[in-house]
Amino acid sequence: MRVVQANTQEDTLFRIEAFIDDAKLPRVLHALTGLVIGQPNIQPVANAANKGGKVVAQVANGDIVEILRQELKSKGIRAVIAADLKSFAEAHGRKTYTSLLDKAIEAGVLKKDPKTSGKKTIYKVVGAR
Repeated sequence: MRVVQANTQEDTLFRIEAFIDDAKLPRVLHALTGLVIGQPNIQPVANAANKGGKVVAQVANGDIVEILRQELKSKGIRAVIAADLKSFAEAHGRKTYTSLLDKAIEAGVLKKDPKTSGKKTIYKVVGAR
């Protein structure tokens, strides 16, 4: 009788990092179901675009105010409120929007509407047209 010794080495684990278009993310997650250990770490990539099969920066210098300026311009937005800036900041990996607001005003991208105040303060887009 021959005794076959079991493989005592642990399986080798791998970590995979990939960039996935948001439209294809559900299919990829479905394909990974049952194959991965734990939950995949999913996070949006700020300032990134797919150009020719490569991930490239949408704004070359990666400055958050410049990214805001380009987004406001491309979407034709004429005014924002604090909630809009908060959503934008969170989508781009920032915890708060206050420094973004201060920098955008300082850079001349936004200007506070003097007729508004408090939570209903409106910031007019002036430097992104």
